[in-house]
Amino acid sequence: SNRRTGGLHPSETGSDWWCPRQAQRGIEGGSPVKREKHRRRMRSIFAEGHAIHKKWQDWLGSMGALYGIWRCEACGERAWSLGRPIDLCQHGAACITYDEVPLSDGLWSGHADGIVEFSHRSTSSLLEIKSVGTGTIRWGNPSLLDGNDLSDAFSKISQPFDNHIKQIQIYMELTQRMYRAGDPEIHPVEDCIVIYECKSDQAVKEFVVKRDSSYIVDILEYADEMATLIGTGTYIACPFRECKHDHD
Repeated sequence: SNRRTGGLHPSETGSDWWCPRQAQRGIEGGSPVKREKHRRRMRSIFAEGHAIHKKWQDWLGSMGALYGIWRCEACGERAWSLGRPIDLCQHGAACITYDEVPLSDGLWSGHADGIVEFSHRSTSSLLEIKSVGTGTIRWGNPSLLDGNDLSDAFSKISQPFDNHIKQIQIYMELTQRMYRAGDPEIHPVEDCIVIYECKSDQAVKEFVVKRDSSYIVDILEYADEMATLIGTGTYIACPFRECKHDHD
């Protein structure tokens, strides 16, 4: 409910099928926003993914290693803190939950799963948690599912999926931009800790992705060009020959 509309979201622009022209039309109101009706099964999938995220955030928070916004579920009081701030309000630690890390710059808007800071390290790391089901693998690397069930396919994952890497690189770029712009709360990061958890058996894989803006240079260029065209009546060209969107 707190996701900003009318902007660019890293989770969408990382897709191979992201269309910058359609994104601009959506920002300017030139095309209707589709309202999805999530049935019981889809709501259950979202709830499971949320529970996996919360579990890892609670563990890292109890270690005093998770930096970001914490919020009281009873009164809504919020504060930036490294670890759960037990004195946030009068309701006590039991009501305090992690509210992630809001990132924004220009047209960009999103929420990272966290920023991790350990006492033995001088730098911060972004945190990205992915609950992995057959749909995630089918989108990221469908060949892993050939003749394999989810557990077998998960065991064969050797690196984060390409669309996830792009999303992560955009998040890291946003931390750098916000820090350079003088945001007092955002800590710039040079890498991201990626946690994959298999939905079927809770198997876990951990990866570290180094910051490399060259990985997303084309996406950043589309976003910069789009920013100059907003409100001019001119739309950015779609770079894909076979695009599923209507460009009329």
